[in-house]
Amino acid sequence: MRAPITARRGRATQLLLSRHPDFPLALALSLSKGVREKHWEIVMIIVEGWVKLAEGELDKLHDAATTMMAETRKEEGCLLYVFTREIENPDTMRISERWASQEAIDAHGKSAHMAEFNKAIGGASILGAHIQAFPAEAGRTIMGGE
Repeated sequence: MRAPITARRGRATQLLLSRHPDFPLALALSLSKGVREKHWEIVMIIVEGWVKLAEGELDKLHDAATTMMAETRKEEGCLLYVFTREIENPDTMRISERWASQEAIDAHGKSAHMAEFNKAIGGASILGAHIQAFPAEAGRTIMGGE
């Protein structure tokens, strides 16, 4: 059970803890301090994962994947959408996405280009996949600009 430190909890800390009650309090206080000091930005959903395909299958998906990225980047709420090929495992596609809201992800899932891409990848020989979504309540730039 968490020790009551209500006097030190700001709005950002309370929001973070209300959404994620198991989040470590010390880290929540640290993040909220960063928010108050304008080092952190609030709200985003990060999707990260991989799809392992049989040899040569990723090459066959190149045009469909390129179209999918271009169309998805036009969607409202899409902050980043990238498919990449692993250097050490050239038949593995990495997926990296950033979304402004769950509603944006839901709309993306219902888009015509998603249906088209699902049809293309559904015809490929998939050996494995793992894709996860994470709430990003706070973030900051640690290197470079936009």
